Amino acid sequence: MLLSYSGITNLPLTGGALNALFVNRLIPENFNTLNRFRTFQSPFLIKRATPLPSSPTLTRLTPGEGVQGAVVQATLVGQNLDPGIRSLYVGSGVTVVSVTRVAPSIFSIVFRVAPNAAAVMRDLNVVLNSGRALTLRRAFTVVAKPTAVESTWRLYR
Repeated sequence: MLLSYSGITNLPLTGGALNALFVNRLIPENFNTLNRFRTFQSPFLIKRATPLPSSPTLTRLTPGEGVQGAVVQATLVGQNLDPGIRSLYVGSGVTVVSVTRVAPSIFSIVFRVAPNAAAVMRDLNVVLNSGRALTLRRAFTVVAKPTAVESTWRLYR
């Protein structure tokens, strides 16, 4: 059984809130014990380690679509992309015109979508300058160019 307290209690050896753990020893030794452990630590006793750097990740690409035959300016957002981008690939029919760093982990990208590019959802594959490869799944969709609609209505006489 674990009893959890908040605030100061009257149990000995406490420096604030504590938790008490009761271990059932009825079967082997025929008595119960009370183990106490503190949940509070002084900030002077805690050693602060240097945090490990997080892995680079890709978060989102906006807008995530482009019409066949269009030029699309998109923003790629990630985390810990400090090395920068060496190459970027979306698939056949989509050409990367330029990649410009806007902030440490934000890039402005210009895509040119070919008029005959397959209208499907695609993954965004990025290789950082450090050589690490990242993939943002289902990040960009090529949308079929709408066909011209001939009007069928006429003015009434």
